[in-house]
Amino acid sequence: MNANIYQHFRPAERPLIDQLSGVVAQAESEYRPVTTHFLDPRAQYILRTLAGSSSVKVAFFGGYSEAERCRALVFPDYFSPRNADFAVTPLTIRYPVKFATLAHRQILGTLLNSGIDRNVLGDIISDGTVWQFMCEQRIATYLQTQVVRIGQVKVSLVPTVTVITPQSDWQPVRLTVASIRLDVVIAAVFNFSRQRVREILTHQFVRVNWGVVDQGNYSVAEYDIISVRKAGRFRITRIASERTKKGKLCVSGEVIHSHR
Repeated sequence: MNANIYQHFRPAERPLIDQLSGVVAQAESEYRPVTTHFLDPRAQYILRTLAGSSSVKVAFFGGYSEAERCRALVFPDYFSPRNADFAVTPLTIRYPVKFATLAHRQILGTLLNSGIDRNVLGDIISDGTVWQFMCEQRIATYLQTQVVRIGQVKVSLVPTVTVITPQSDWQPVRLTVASIRLDVVIAAVFNFSRQRVREILTHQFVRVNWGVVDQGNYSVAEYDIISVRKAGRFRITRIASERTKKGKLCVSGEVIHSHR
């Protein structure tokens, strides 16, 4: 991989960059469309950047129009992608709605315990009653046979054509911060003291793009998703390239505050 590419991203992202570069190279050399597993928004941004300096194009689809986690299709000019080409299957979780409740964490934990990797799963969504999730088409039948309970609740997984409109608690937010250090951004988003931020980092309550980060000096970047246990989630959509007159950086994004 060209070192000029690496310098635009984090050192820890080099394996992902190499992997996605391989997909771009394969689509170029074989002159055919190549599909990835599900990618989070930061990985999607990296892939768009890599494809931008190549002869191929890239499109994303995660089962519905507002999907956060999407599969990518890298393809040459002659190809016109359709949603079906992404091979994403929505599955509805049937369960006794009147007598039981489900939660995102329960569902994800059960799916992962069935023996699959996170990268073959897309979003898990709910409209308040109905729960659905997206998966790669090739594993849908396997999951239907393996997942019959979530916690103590008996369930069945049913392929569906119509994807629900999920509840959205995301609220736009615009911050001015002294730096893009993780601890500084968390303090600004959730109105935490420096001491509290240090404590949650020490206890490994913070994830960036689904990976635990416990260093306050970690630099965040555009399209990162920061999750803080029992506090909420923040996704960054833009970091201004220039500072304000007071030397601050403007960070735009969306936040969900936990109600627990």
